[in-house]
Amino acid sequence: NGLTDEEVRSNTLAMYLAGQNTTTFTICATLHILAEYPEIQEKMRQEVLSVLGKEEYINGTFQTPTNDQLNQLEYTYAIMQESMRLYPALSLLTYREAQKDVHYKNHIIPKGTIVASCVYAMHRNPEYFKDPNTFDPSRYLNGKIDTTKVDSNWFSFSNGSRICIG
Repeated sequence: NGLTDEEVRSNTLAMYLAGQNTTTFTICATLHILAEYPEIQEKMRQEVLSVLGKEEYINGTFQTPTNDQLNQLEYTYAIMQESMRLYPALSLLTYREAQKDVHYKNHIIPKGTIVASCVYAMHRNPEYFKDPNTFDPSRYLNGKIDTTKVDSNWFSFSNGSRICIG
């Protein structure tokens, strides 16, 4: 009734590798973006030093940030959100087979067709994101973003019952 030892090992390895690869990709994409936008990098650096302590940085005594400190890093969080929007670690999610002919706008998706959600395309759709190809972390600050459109169209970690458990 439970999982076999082999299934547990296999699932554990799959989750570990999936988390490692996506985290690495996201960090690399964000560092690349910060290198392209030094003014954004400097603003983020100032926020981090302000919240976590400049003296601690100079002395090399940074501690693991508290939850309260992490919550204060609003601009840093906005940069990460925008980075994951522009460069999602996984570009295709949730493959499904059409169970019947589906009419969508001017298209017909025949029964049996495999359909996938293209995260990259959703995140760059001007219907949901103004200037979708522009890196603009400020879109996530001060309630600027229309979450009624974005929440259902921001899929870096999937959504609903199939959301990433990492």
